[in-house]
Amino acid sequence: MTRMLAIAATMLAFVVAAPAEAATVPVSITRAGFVPSPATIKVGDTVVWTNLDTQDHQVVRERSPERFTSPVLKPGDTFAHTFSQVGRFRYEDALARPRLRGTVDVEAAGPSLTLAASPRAATYGRATTLSGKLSTRAAGEKVSLF
Repeated sequence: MTRMLAIAATMLAFVVAAPAEAATVPVSITRAGFVPSPATIKVGDTVVWTNLDTQDHQVVRERSPERFTSPVLKPGDTFAHTFSQVGRFRYEDALARPRLRGTVDVEAAGPSLTLAASPRAATYGRATTLSGKLSTRAAGEKVSLF
């Protein structure tokens, strides 16, 4: 009974501490521009640009942070970039004249915790060490498991 309780508590800790799923946000490339613009996402989310135009396009952000350059996107092609920092990131189509411009607004994601137990199975009366990493990377944070 107590062993089952310990195992259940350990499994619950993994469920409670599981990080949130990252999202994928679509942005269409049209003759008129990028839709939507701005695209609003959370840190760790991915933007996928899809060329819905009949002409080639190339999505470029030349400034750091979050620098990226897509290959030349033929009609129907896609390009993805995962954003790792908070901020407003402007990008453009390097092939369009006049230049098409777009923006991605990246907001902070809620903190998440990845957690591991050693040994993996808890046994009543024996020590189990928990270790993990907080998504904010802050040291000395108090974490409570229920």
